[in-house]
Amino acid sequence: MPDGGVGSCSSITPWCMDGFCMSLPEAPKHRRGAAIGANGRLWLAPVSSNTLATISPASSLEKVVLPSVNQPGQMVGAVSAMTAVSPTDIYACSPFSIVWHYDGAQWSQLPAGWLNGECDVLWAASANDFWSIGLNTLRRKLNGTWTSPAASLPVYAVDGRGPDNVWIGGSHGYLAHWDGTQYQVLIDVSQDSDVPDVRAVALLGPSDIAFGTNRLINGNVMTSAQLGYPAAPEITWGSSDDFWIVTKFNGLTPRALWHFSGGAWTQQTVPAAFDLSATEIIGSATNAVWFLSDHAILHWDGSVLASCATWQPPQPTGRLRGIGASYQELWLHEASTNQLFRSEAGAAFVNVHLGGVEGFDAHSSGVFAVAGTDAPSPGPSGTLPIVERYAGGTSWTSITCPWTPGDFSWLRAAKVIGGNDVWFAGDGGHVYHWDGSACTAVSHPLASTPFRRIEGTGPSDVWFFGDSATLHWNGTSLLRNAQTIPAIDAVAAGTHLLALADPDVREWDGTTWTTISPAGGFVSPRQIWSTSTSDIWVDGVTLNHFDGSSWTTVAVPPQVYAGFGNGGGIWGNGVPGDFVISHRSGILHHQ
Repeated sequence: MPDGGVGSCSSITPWCMDGFCMSLPEAPKHRRGAAIGANGRLWLAPVSSNTLATISPASSLEKVVLPSVNQPGQMVGAVSAMTAVSPTDIYACSPFSIVWHYDGAQWSQLPAGWLNGECDVLWAASANDFWSIGLNTLRRKLNGTWTSPAASLPVYAVDGRGPDNVWIGGSHGYLAHWDGTQYQVLIDVSQDSDVPDVRAVALLGPSDIAFGTNRLINGNVMTSAQLGYPAAPEITWGSSDDFWIVTKFNGLTPRALWHFSGGAWTQQTVPAAFDLSATEIIGSATNAVWFLSDHAILHWDGSVLASCATWQPPQPTGRLRGIGASYQELWLHEASTNQLFRSEAGAAFVNVHLGGVEGFDAHSSGVFAVAGTDAPSPGPSGTLPIVERYAGGTSWTSITCPWTPGDFSWLRAAKVIGGNDVWFAGDGGHVYHWDGSACTAVSHPLASTPFRRIEGTGPSDVWFFGDSATLHWNGTSLLRNAQTIPAIDAVAAGTHLLALADPDVREWDGTTWTTISPAGGFVSPRQIWSTSTSDIWVDGVTLNHFDGSSWTTVAVPPQVYAGFGNGGGIWGNGVPGDFVISHRSGILHHQ
């Protein structure tokens, strides 16, 4: 291998596409979707359809859009594999036989037919000698002509040291070799064997091949136990005397990252977000190595394993709120398990409430979570209201609200109007107000109606939304509104209030409710955010924007998953067009 590391990682700026920024794309697996370019630059895929990411230890993550497909109706798919003939001669392919080429300056799409068949793995032995795997079938392209070596079992991995030293791994321990003249199967067992599949092959030296949990050294198969490994490897990369392994999980010992150098093993500490079950190792030298997982990127410069970036996605669905205008403190309510998560300064979301939370709201004066619990037995039946406040530190403070034995006072919603002006509501028509010192019940004419959402523009304009009735607080009394708005979400827009009532958006102008959504409404709307009546955002199967006169559908990068069942909360800092949304790959920021 060549010498020459390129230094430690710098901080990575957010990944941005079409106005949306996210932490990082998902990493590839098994060296299929990554390649090393000039000056140690890493090309990374997949990110989204015909889009790559690139990063060097001295620069931030960048987006590169590949040229669009020229053939009408041809399927593209995200980049599935990459290979580098040299740092200025790199190829990328999609599963649908689309191939792009990088010449050191730019990417271009190669003509149809360059690749014969599907592409899950692509490896170059030289500029005129390519090996590919698609649908577990091996193919070779030599001087422009494709052939198919007769592999007796499905194959998954290929690696080599030039045209006359190529190794192939496959099903049930399958291992084969191409010596430039003939294709020889060295290990071939029955399809029903319990021998593990070889998903990655790594040449540590001309006669030293790591495959699965074993190595083939000078023609002799050696197990990891015979070689004195700390545990059985799952992935191996490096040279014979300086290499890395990710160990297998055996039910007792968790996976770990180990480095062998100078005749000794050293276990490496990795960030909590680094998923060792989905790890990729690729490098250009033993002192220039990249480690990729779904939620982290690390770099080894020969002495330091530096964290380029780590990020942890929130749960896939939930209500998102923040504190302050800089998005430095975000709170997420995960709806399916009723847990509450918190992220500070862009760090991982941490579970700060173990469960049972039905609703919450975040404010600089504190975060309020509500729920209910069965009345203690023996005693009268019913549900006691639960209100808890978080104002920093490590614990929550309980707020006691009045309860009458026999009442079912399960709370579902909270809204902070001001530091000492907080409302709670839920089942059985129960509405409570907290003034900073005491929680009191507020009477109204709908004693049995459940309320699911609270929103307000100020102390004298607070709304309580239920499926069968709507209440309004005018500063003095809590009265029923003539129109029922079954809001699943709501947001204040200046002195107006906007309610998302599937499938429509309703606007309260201080006098009447008006439907302002397009004809037919939206498909499965979930969340609404606004800074004014001319800047309204609705997140559902699509992301929609209202500019005060018309609605438009906003294109969202494919990796956002901003739709029903995948999307999540939406919250902004008060600046038009500036907001964050949660989804299963992280937090995206739109500006």
